[in-house]
Amino acid sequence: MQASKSMQEALLRDTGARSLQRRFCCCAEGYVRLYRLVDNGRRLELVHKTAVGGIPGALAAFKGRLLVGVGPILRLYDMGKKKLLRKSEYRRYAAYSDA
Repeated sequence: MQASKSMQEALLRDTGARSLQRRFCCCAEGYVRLYRLVDNGRRLELVHKTAVGGIPGALAAFKGRLLVGVGPILRLYDMGKKKLLRKSEYRRYAAYSDA
């Protein structure tokens, strides 16, 4: 993901869920984590851990922002100082976004 405006560097993105129940497609909380590569790519440094309110599926860079599929919802996030900031969302997406 290329961060917009202030930081133009490559970031590694990852997702996770707490108390995931695959059978019922629910969890206590889902997260998106962003890491920065440091020491010439030998170490990862956590930049943000942001709760997304569901099971995060597909992640994609989109015009300097991060597009995240959370169940049937597509959300667009931008970099903030302490976490990712939700800029917009599309709720009428018909399928679960995990591609």
